[in-house]
Amino acid sequence: MAGAGDSRPRTAAQWCRERRLAVAINMGMFETDRRTNTGYARSPGYVNNGHWAGKYKAALGFGPLKKGVPALAMADLDDPSAKARLVDYGTVIQNLRLIKAGRSVWEQQERRWSEAAVGVDRQGRLLFIFSRYPYTMKELNDILLALPLAIDSAMHMDGGPPVDSRGRRRPRSERQLRDRGAGERRGAGPVAHPQRPGRPALTIRG
Repeated sequence: MAGAGDSRPRTAAQWCRERRLAVAINMGMFETDRRTNTGYARSPGYVNNGHWAGKYKAALGFGPLKKGVPALAMADLDDPSAKARLVDYGTVIQNLRLIKAGRSVWEQQERRWSEAAVGVDRQGRLLFIFSRYPYTMKELNDILLALPLAIDSAMHMDGGPPVDSRGRRRPRSERQLRDRGAGERRGAGPVAHPQRPGRPALTIRG
């Protein structure tokens, strides 16, 4: 997390370049201080937000703290035992749930936006999801679930014009999902928009 370092504002591309990261993605929406995530967020030795948001029903944990724990887990916070399982991970991020147990949890709505999200497939592998083309969340979820990715769960990271997900190189251990369907057919292409400096960022080393 950006706040665990020198707290200087950087774009996702700058994080990848300076720290030689495989991927950098906006961590989520932020409070009025432009630093604090709206959901629970911590990394080893650093707590960005120690309060769980009641309306956010998903949390991603990675960086296991002991042997025998899976490399990552996306927890469904409807489960009373979910938070206890996340104690085994050094980094935990909470946000809006998109997909639960292979099914979309969003109903159709009018609002559309660009989206950066993370998901986990049925084999426990992490997926980075980025759509520059604006969809409703139900439309995007339906597109994702129709692809041969076997997505089990997914959660929102950031949306709207400032959304950013940047990769320095293709990771060997994670699959990248780029914009599919209508976005590519209309020439949108799989590109990242500039990130507004100061947004919380989640970074993954290759």
